[in-house]
Amino acid sequence: MKRAFNIVRTDGWLSLGFRILGQTAYRRLLVFETNLVTARFSSESRCRWLQRHEASAYTVLSPTVSEAEVHQRLDRGERCWIVTEPTGEIAHALWVATGTAWIDYLGQHMPLGPHAAYLYQSFTPPQYRGQRFATVALRALKHTLHSEGITRTVSCILPDNSAAYPPAFRGGAHPVAYIGWIGWGPWRRAFRRPTHRLP
Repeated sequence: MKRAFNIVRTDGWLSLGFRILGQTAYRRLLVFETNLVTARFSSESRCRWLQRHEASAYTVLSPTVSEAEVHQRLDRGERCWIVTEPTGEIAHALWVATGTAWIDYLGQHMPLGPHAAYLYQSFTPPQYRGQRFATVALRALKHTLHSEGITRTVSCILPDNSAAYPPAFRGGAHPVAYIGWIGWGPWRRAFRRPTHRLP
């Protein structure tokens, strides 16, 4: 009840309704896309790819992800982009997938084009929030991906999570579609609906 009250207080009754549906019969995500040909980006010496031997360091940053899961993601070809402090501590991390993206919230795969990358699980630990590490990481990542031949990036946001919109807009992203499923019990039907508007 306390969590429900907080959702209503910050996001409204409609948001609470969609979250309840998300636990039962209906889930959706808003897909954002960024054109790297026209996007603003820059290089940054503090940014680089996470190395396999740093899997345990990532779990310190994000305890909800196990070291085994980090290795599983790396094994299937995904990469993790990080921002480091002078001490070597990771201040921000962002995962990148190409080819096909696994959307954990929906429990389904999303095929990507040959020159597209899916960005997910952007995370900054509490002690580094408010210092624009996410913006620095995203601009530097776009620079690196563009140099690799990637022309667009795709990301998904919960439609009622309005706090996630400003960083996406600053990065040049715009909404392109809703994806999700409707179901009951073992039955599910996936959907994709184009859109160019926010909820």
